Formats: sequence, structure tokens, C-alpha cells
Amino acid sequence: MEPYVLIQNEEGAKENTLTRLTGPVKDVDMLDGIPRKKGATGGSAVFDTFSILPFSTMTERSLGGSALYEAKNEGEKIRCMDIEKTETLTVDAYLASFEAMEVGMTAEMTFDKTKDEYEAIIKKIVEDEIGKGEGSSFVTPRKCMGTIDDFSDAAARSIYKRLLKNEYGCYWKFLFFDGVRYFIGASPERQLSVRHGKALMNPISGTFRKTPSNSRDEELAALKKFLQDKKEINELFMVTDEELKMMSTMCGVGGRIVGPLLKEMAHLIHTEYLLEGKPNKGEDVVSLLRKSMFAPTVIGSPVGNACKIVAKYEPRTRSYYSSCVMLLGREADGEDFLDSSITIRTLEVEPTGEFSIRVGATLVKDSIPSEEFAECEAKVRGAITALKVDREFTRLNADDDEDVKKQLATRNVNTSRFWMSLIENEDLVHHNLKGKKVVLSHNEDDFIFMLRHILERTGCDVTVLNFWETNSPESLKLIDNADVCVVGPGPGDPTDASRDDGKMKMVKQYLEYLLEHKKPFLAVCLGHQVLSHHLGFEVIQKDLPTQGIQKEVDLYGKKYDVGFYNAYYAVHDAEKVAKCPITEVALDGPEMLSTRGPHWESFQFHPESILTVEGFEIVKNSILRLVSL
Repeated sequence: MEPYVLIQNEEGAKENTLTRLTGPVKDVDMLDGIPRKKGATGGSAVFDTFSILPFSTMTERSLGGSALYEAKNEGEKIRCMDIEKTETLTVDAYLASFEAMEVGMTAEMTFDKTKDEYEAIIKKIVEDEIGKGEGSSFVTPRKCMGTIDDFSDAAARSIYKRLLKNEYGCYWKFLFFDGVRYFIGASPERQLSVRHGKALMNPISGTFRKTPSNSRDEELAALKKFLQDKKEINELFMVTDEELKMMSTMCGVGGRIVGPLLKEMAHLIHTEYLLEGKPNKGEDVVSLLRKSMFAPTVIGSPVGNACKIVAKYEPRTRSYYSSCVMLLGREADGEDFLDSSITIRTLEVEPTGEFSIRVGATLVKDSIPSEEFAECEAKVRGAITALKVDREFTRLNADDDEDVKKQLATRNVNTSRFWMSLIENEDLVHHNLKGKKVVLSHNEDDFIFMLRHILERTGCDVTVLNFWETNSPESLKLIDNADVCVVGPGPGDPTDASRDDGKMKMVKQYLEYLLEHKKPFLAVCLGHQVLSHHLGFEVIQKDLPTQGIQKEVDLYGKKYDVGFYNAYYAVHDAEKVAKCPITEVALDGPEMLSTRGPHWESFQFHPESILTVEGFEIVKNSILRLVSL
């Protein structure tokens, strides 16, 4: 039987249609190996290829000299269809075209981790990784395995038929038969879309589990309580920050944030934002996809370091989980477009009927293992229901409720004015910053690209160096010629000089060079901690990390709402302040929130975060001060 794909995207769900694709399928080693067609189509827009990417494609984001973006591979390849035929079908006609067969499983499903084992891993990640500054969130899945009795193509299509009938709120519902295996998924989240001059991502987080026995009023009351949950609210802000980092690398100017919105599915309701930007001029759509790999909602934040945590706690490959399925095509005039959906809630089925599905929960500083386990159980239940049960679920349609609308709108009141109102043609250039050369050090956190975006909008000429590059002769020339340097944020213990990659040692060397040569510089989060430690202050681990937390602080006489992502802090000591070059210090209790010196300024918080309301002004004013010294 020839390979085929069935896809219903968001537009298809509205129009009650789906798309059928056919063509030969082959293995591809890397994204650049996917066949590309060029030129006008001679008619309307066309799809050229469909691909499913293994998680190990993440290594294409790797940077020389860094251990970031590592991923295990056990022989998986990109499976790519060269599309020869495209058909649009009505859902009604497809559903009526065959009778769905019963799909049975005689044997019990098994899991790669027991409930106790999974909860122990969650506890360890929260305490040993998030608690020690390795990141703000991580996702580790539980793998469910089983065997479908008498599996056949008819069984696969029956499962997909039930998805079409029963599941809703998906970004893509898809069935891909690659000639050997089947991939059947109902994914709520877009990976990346690039079309008509727009790049789109939609970070999703926060999971409300429906209770089928509840009345609508009971369910709505429970949802409203859920929408007030600080943990769930902060989870969404954290993944939004992470995807803003990606958008900052893909979109030079302009854009907007829409939301928060509700995404209702059969068993669950999620909260989400929609991020829209104008892609870098002339950049290929596959290059943009590479910068977006993969969604933090299925890996963690920061994504690079989260990959290392995945490799540490998951002994086997992720296979095709937490990557994406992707369509590449061309408009009538030959312009490329791309659409992709993350591969979660996706069954991988062998010809024998043996299947696996992975589900995970976003772990943050205050995650409760039993609650995260329950969330995963709900996700598995939704996926397995599609295997066996032909049942419709009642829609809550809560986004029509006025109280829910107000609750969602209130979330944006204390968010970054810069990120919430990006306008392409808005002139934010300051005449004293136009053309000023700024060098940023990338310390394994892409927050640096949000800082770059802010600085470029003020008129600065910005260069980003990886931490291991900062002591090369070429980099030192850039640093020497810079008007201002920035020691960026990053994961890890700032006092740990024993790391295999020597990151903390190199960050310290860079900072010492700036101090020795009296270069004006700004230090953020990790940079602030390393500077404080170098100046003789104790830097210690917090009792409870403030990852993704907003607080009101007093910054040199003015109140600001700012975002924190730290597990360590510098301890204030008035005697040491008096004996070192610090000229001013702002405090948050015993913590040194910010310092100023003869040619520097440092912040423990993240002025570039969506959680910092006046972050643009804070960064601009800091750089203005530094260039005037």
C-alpha cells in the first residue's frame, strides 16, 4: 500500500474538511536534505513535502563549543514524503466512506515508569535541577505501550475517524502512514507557521482537567478557580518568555501578542498566547524552523539546557515525541511557506500493532508530583479513548463567559508594555544610542536575544558572542571597540568552577577583562551573580527558587514590577559594599537586587522578560547611563 497522510488543521476544522496527501517516502538525515522545489506553481498554492522529524533533529541547533541541544538517537531519521497528489475531502464524506471497526487490546498496557518511579523523578528534577538553577521548567514524559489486536490499515483509519468525531480544539489531527509505521496524533499546539510575511507560534501551558460527571455550572466554576491558580498562570508566562526568545531570533522588528486565550479539547482545557512577527528578510523558512526547535512546552526552559536534562533523566531516545510534523509548500508566485505542529498525544504504531505514546507535564518550582502524574493520566486517557470509544464530549465554550473573559484579560495588566504592543514602524530609537556598539555574551540562555531585540529597537548596533568565544583575539577586538558590553543570563550555579565546559570560569574571565579595562557593562541575572561573587559577596542558593515570578521592587527610588528567574542570590553586606567599588545598591530584603559601579550596572531580575512591565525603559535608561560614563 502506498504511503499517505490525512491532515485536518484549524482551518479544516472550521470548514469541516481534511487534506489527503500521497507520494513516496524516504529517510532524510538533516533538514537541509528535505527536497525543495522552486519557482511559481502555475496556479494556486501547493504542498511539496510532508515530514515527521525525530526529536534528535534538535542537534541541528547545536553550537560549536557548547553541549546544548544534545539528543539521543536510536536510528530515527526524518521521514519525508515527496507529495505527488493532494486532495481536499469533506469530513462528512470521509466519515461516511467506511464503517469504523472496533479496536481492541487484549493485553494490558504497560508503562516505562511506575507511578512511584515517575513521581520520584519529578521530585528529583524539581529539587536538584530547578532548585539549583538549571532552568525554570522541564518536561519529562511517561511512555505508555500496548498492542492493538489484529492491527490493519482499517484499524488505523478507524482510530483517526474517532479523532475526527470526538476530539476538537486541535491545531492538527493527522494520520501518517510512511509505508511501514503509522503516526496518529491530535496535537493542540503549533510549532511554527510562516506564510504571507508572518511567523506564528502559540505557546500553550496550564492544563484544566474536565470532569465528565460535572454539570456545566460546576465545570465552569472549577475552571474559574483554575484560572486564578498562580502556578498555572506563571507556567504560561514562562513558556511565552521562552517562545519570545525564539521569535526574537526569527523576527527583527514588529509583531504582536494575542491572548491569553482558552483552547478547549475533549478532556482538557489549556491556556495559550498567539505570537506573531515579521520574519527576517530573506531568511529561508527551514532556517526559521530550526531556530524554533522545539516547543518549550514539551522540553523545558531554557530549551538548550533542558535538552541536557532530558538526556540526563531519559535513558532512551524520545523517538518522534516532542518534535514536529511539517508541511512545506509554495504560493502561486513561488514564495515558500511552512506549517508545523508539535508531536504530542501522538501514537507510533508498528505493523504488528505494537504502539507507544508519551505524555508529560511541565515541571516548575512548585510542582506537586501526584498532581503532575494525574495530569499525565488525563492526557493518556484522551489518547487511548480515541483507540476504542466512539463517544462525543460536551463542549464547555467557556471563552464566551464574561467572567472568564475578564479573568484572562486581567493577566495582561502587569506584563511588558514593549512585548505586548510591538509595532513594526514605531520609532523607538534614542538619538544618544543610535549606532552605539553593544556586545552581548550568550551564557546558554536565549533571553540574550530578547535583550538584543530591545537594544536594536533603541538604535544600538548589537553583536552576540557565545561565552566560549569571549576570549578569542577577534572577540576581544569587538569588545575593545564596543561602547557597552552585556554579561548575559544563563543557567547554573554561579560559584561552580568545576563544570566540564568551563562556563562559569569563562564568564568570570570575561567579566574580569571588562573590569580591568574599565569597559562600561551591564550584567543580568547570572552576570549579576558572577560580578557580586567576584567583588567578594556571598552568593547562595535560595530556599525556594523564584523562577517565573513577578515582584514589585524599589530600584533606586522608583517602584517597578519585574520578572525573576533565579535560584541563587547575592547576599548584601554593608561593610563589603563600603570597601568595594560599588557606588549604589538596590536591595530586595537581604538580596542585592542591583548594583552600580564606576562603569557598570547589574540586575538580578530580567528586564527583558514579559514579566517586567517597564523592561524596555529599564534597559534603555541603563545603557544611556553607561554610554555617558
